[in-house]
Amino acid sequence: MSLSTISRLKGCILGGAIGDAIGLFAEFLPQSECVRLYGPSPRFSLLQPPPAGYAVMHMDRHRAVFEPSGWTDDTDQSLLIFMSWLRSGGTRIDEIDFAKRLKFWVGNGFTPLDRMPLGLGQTVGGVVRQKVYEADPVGTAKE
Repeated sequence: MSLSTISRLKGCILGGAIGDAIGLFAEFLPQSECVRLYGPSPRFSLLQPPPAGYAVMHMDRHRAVFEPSGWTDDTDQSLLIFMSWLRSGGTRIDEIDFAKRLKFWVGNGFTPLDRMPLGLGQTVGGVVRQKVYEADPVGTAKE
């Protein structure tokens, strides 16, 4: 793999995680509530505390479970896809390998980061918890 490709992969992973962390400010909020909470042209920062003039994240039941400036389950799942791709030697994503990683993550989180699966949706959780999921992840998801 070329240095250019590696650099692009790093940029995708970091850019996705940063975008996900900033997106958490407004996740699941209607536009009108975002404007009420953050103003019509907010500036967001992941620095803690945020610099003067930058929005402070509105803490509600959803956002309060995340670490400051943390990303959500979307980035966790992207990392699982990336790890599965790496396991194949960068040639493909094996659905069984990914299913096993996702199932482990649902139960244990990212153990090297000491991070539980925050923000796990009912759909993903419900599919992954099915007994046949690891053997037939695509069929289980379709069902």
